[in-house]
Amino acid sequence: MTHVEKTLKKLNAQFLKGLHAKMKAKGAGSLTEGITSKLTNNGFEVFATPAAKYASTGRKSGKMPSVKSLEPWAKKHSIPLKALYPIARSIGRKGTKGKHYLEDTDDLINNIQKQIADAAVEDVKEAIPNTKK
Repeated sequence: MTHVEKTLKKLNAQFLKGLHAKMKAKGAGSLTEGITSKLTNNGFEVFATPAAKYASTGRKSGKMPSVKSLEPWAKKHSIPLKALYPIARSIGRKGTKGKHYLEDTDDLINNIQKQIADAAVEDVKEAIPNTKK
């Protein structure tokens, strides 16, 4: 396994941990299981459920979310299911404000870029004989 591969594996876990901490700090900690990631050949991808996405970006007024999509949130917060239709209708009329935790990741991304670059330098040093360390 190369230095870059090892670093990506470590950074994937660190990124998720950092993002989950940002979510908790902004009051969206109950949605952390809606953010996952997967290692790829040249990095990692981050996935968000629609609920986690809308909690971050907000939702424009004009279209009511499905009552079914609100059920996990309602159960987690002990909200009776019969209250979901009025809540969904209100979201459709007024929209929601986002918590912007997905957009606020520049510090995490900058750290990732630096560590990947450092790991790539180590891989090149090992690939080319007689390089100074």
